[in-house]
Amino acid sequence: MFGPDFLMTPEIEGGIDGVAALITAGHVVHLVSKCGPGVQRKTEMWLDARDVFTRTGLPAENVHFVRQRPDKAPVADRLGLDAFVDDRLDVLTTLRGRPHARVVRAAAGRPQAASRRGDRARLARGPGDPSTLTVRLGYGGEAHAGDR
Repeated sequence: MFGPDFLMTPEIEGGIDGVAALITAGHVVHLVSKCGPGVQRKTEMWLDARDVFTRTGLPAENVHFVRQRPDKAPVADRLGLDAFVDDRLDVLTTLRGRPHARVVRAAAGRPQAASRRGDRARLARGPGDPSTLTVRLGYGGEAHAGDR
């Protein structure tokens, strides 16, 4: 994600506004990111440089880093999250079956998302999981969601 000029990495269009809107609507938002120590430090610097915490109302202590993707599920459990957005199906499948958990699949509006359509549909139709919500984020940051 980050190159040598990592502080120049642009925001995902609509991302900051989306987080701010969730917080304004009364949701408690946590960011859970998988990365190594070097990328973690760069991410923290990028969030500060972009003034993300002030612009969104997200408390800095609501940003969590893990070293392996499967480690996101225990963080979600510890925090008692009732929804979890991720762009990777393998992460979301580790969250299935948790009490009161609502799994949310986010797919960026780019060509790769079309190849994941089958995964998205399988996730939404998972057995015994009628509360799954699929979210597709378009280029303009708009969200299209539907309960399945």
